Order: sequence, then structure tokens, then C-alpha cells
Amino acid sequence: MDWLNMFGVVVMLAIIALILFVLSLTLEKKAAWKAAEGNRSRYDSIFESNPDTVCLFSQDGRLLRLNPAAEKLTGYRAEELEGTRFWDLINPNDIRRVSRCFLRVKQGRSQTVEMRIKNKEGQVLELSTVFVPWNDRHGMVDIYTISKDLTPSNAAKRELWKAKTEAENALRIKSEFLAVMSHEIHTPLNGVLGMSDLLLDTELNEEQRDYIGIIRNSGADLVEIIDGVLDYSRLESGGQITLAEDPYVLRDVVVGTLQLFIGKLREKRLKAILELDPGLPEVLVGDEKRLRQVLHNLIGNAVKFTEEGGISVKVKELERSGRLIKLEFRIQDTGIGIPKDKQHLLFKPFSQTDSSISRIYGGTGLGLAICKSLVEGMRGEITLTPMLQGAEAVFYIETGYYAAVADEGKEHNLASRQLAAGTESEGIQPFSKNENV
Repeated sequence: MDWLNMFGVVVMLAIIALILFVLSLTLEKKAAWKAAEGNRSRYDSIFESNPDTVCLFSQDGRLLRLNPAAEKLTGYRAEELEGTRFWDLINPNDIRRVSRCFLRVKQGRSQTVEMRIKNKEGQVLELSTVFVPWNDRHGMVDIYTISKDLTPSNAAKRELWKAKTEAENALRIKSEFLAVMSHEIHTPLNGVLGMSDLLLDTELNEEQRDYIGIIRNSGADLVEIIDGVLDYSRLESGGQITLAEDPYVLRDVVVGTLQLFIGKLREKRLKAILELDPGLPEVLVGDEKRLRQVLHNLIGNAVKFTEEGGISVKVKELERSGRLIKLEFRIQDTGIGIPKDKQHLLFKPFSQTDSSISRIYGGTGLGLAICKSLVEGMRGEITLTPMLQGAEAVFYIETGYYAAVADEGKEHNLASRQLAAGTESEGIQPFSKNENV
């Protein structure tokens, strides 16, 4: 009997253990189910509230689910699209490219692609779509897509590109028009200037000579204005002002440019000082015409805006590496000065520091803008250093040149000596260091 009682106890314990085991499994399963439900609830919440367009597709490309943002974007309700094939939604021209993307996603790799679809109203929408593989509870790979609507931004880009193209075309047409007009205006102006020069060589009384001189100077000023507008228009339209690479005598350029203003300097009773560094190379390789243009503008401004005192032009060598030489041109005046709050306008086109300047002194406001472009084209920079008194200004040009080799300089050395002899015969002495005019 004892062994029967013991057997009954063992059986009872086994039954209790089995019941506890089954109960434990049930509780674990219930907990797992609750966790899964919680995850699904969170997933549904994220899916439904996502502001981007989110869709779920099966392996064969059929739409299983879409969120409210997708309904809003496409104009379709979920039940209208569920079961629709992915290929029926996108633009036919994008199918091949998106199909390759779809295949790579099925292999477990996320992909991003831009594609086009049509909404319910037939409007083409441009989307940037991320394809993400998703393993469901049965181990099958479904595909999620998350899309951003690029339609407004792409439309804005196209409008911007169109406006840019139209603006570039307008600039090109304007430049072509100005080039034609420049030629047409230069032709009669050259006649006026040529005949003025011939008249000045005839016997004229003082009054007639003054009148012809005014015509000659006015014509020359007009040519300069036209050339300035044409140069700036070419730069503005994205064109390049071609810079020559020819040998020239540096001293002749600086002295010759300053000599053009001797009459005006004497008329205004201004002093002029020219300082040339003794170590400067005699012959440089570069664009003589454009350097003259820059110096003419800066020296002309210095003379124009100075009523008392004078101007100075100084050229020195900053550094040398082989044939490459970096020079500094310093143009200083004791004129009206440039207020600090106006200095940022100096190198902007059609800008002058004071509206009264154009009325008093004239000018188009293009000169310094053109100078800046030319100097930068010559591997340099142009800057302004205002003096402490506020009534002086110093312009610096730092730019690189190549010194000419001996053979290149022979012809130009002869020309330089001939220029010096010519100026001396006219009673105008070439400037030397620290010499006043």
C-alpha cells in the first residue's frame, strides 16, 4: 500500500508540474502577444502619422497598404488603390529604372530613386522614394516605400533655370547690340576727332582753337565712355576681356600715362610725384594697353577729385621668383577722400560714393569696376587704403608679371630711348624718382 501511495504522489506531482509548465507557456505566449500588439500599435501609429508618403508593397509589387499622407498626395482613398500593381502607378518612362531598383530591394538592399506618378486628377508628381525591405512574420520580404514630393521644388528649379537662361540671353543680346552700336558710334566719332586734329594744325585764332579743342576733348571723352560701357557689358555677360602677353617697357607705360595729365595738373596747380623703384625690370611681358587703361583711370580719378595739394604714383617690386615678378602700383591723392561707410561701393558698377559726385565731376561709375576685373585678370588685386585725415586716398595694385628675356627687350629699349628723346624735344622732361611736376 505504501508504494501505491508513493506512486500516486509522484503522479500528482507530475500532473502539477505539467500544469505549471503549460501555464508558464501560456503566460509567455500571452506576454509575447501583448508585446507584439504593442509593437504593432506603435508601428501603426508611426505609419499613420508619418507626414511623408508611406506605402507597403508585396513581393510581386502589389499595394498592400498606404498611409493618410499617401491618400492626400495621390487623391485616392486606400481602398481604391489596394491591390494595384506598382507598375501601374508610375510613369512608363521610369519603369525600367525603377524595376532594377525593385529587384535590388528584394535582395535585401535599400534603394533611393526619383520617379514620377500621376495623382487622381492626372497631375504628374515628382517623388524621391526610398525602398526598404521588410521581413514579415512569415519570413516573406515585403517592401516599404517612403516618398517626398519634389514637384514644387523641381518646378521652382526649372523656373529659376529658365529665368537664368533668359537673363543670359538678354545679356548676350545686349552685348551684341552694344558692340554694334559701339562700332557705329566710333565711325563718325573718329571722323570728328580726325578732322579736329587736322583743324588744330591749321591757322586758327585763339578763340577758334579753344572751340576746336573743346570738340576734340569732348569726342575723346565720349570714346572713353563708350569703351568703358562696352568693356563692362562684356564682363557682365560672362565674356572675357582678352589680355595680351607681349613685351613692353614698364617705364614708358607709367611715364606716358602720367604725362597725359600734365595739362590738367598745371591748370589746377597740383604737384605730381613719380617714384620708380631702381630695381624694376626694364621690359615686362603682359598687356600694355590694359595696364595703361587701369593707370589712366586711377590717375585720372586722382587728378579729377583733387583741388589742392597733388598726386603721387609709385611703383616698386614686392617679390621675384625666376622671371615672375610681383609689382605694387601706389596711386595717392590729397583729394576729397572716401568715407568709410561708402568704400564698399567703390568697385561696384554704376556706383559712386555720393550722388552729387556725378553732377560735379561727371563719370559713369564704371571705371573702378572695370579696373578691378582687369587687375584680377592680370593675376592681381586692387585695394583702397583711406588716409587718417579722411581727405586722402591710396589705391594699391598688386599684380604679377613676367620679366622679358634679353632678345624680347631690345626693340622696346630703342623705342623707350626714342620716346625719351621726343618728350625732351617738346620741353617735357621724363619723370625721375621724387621729381615734382
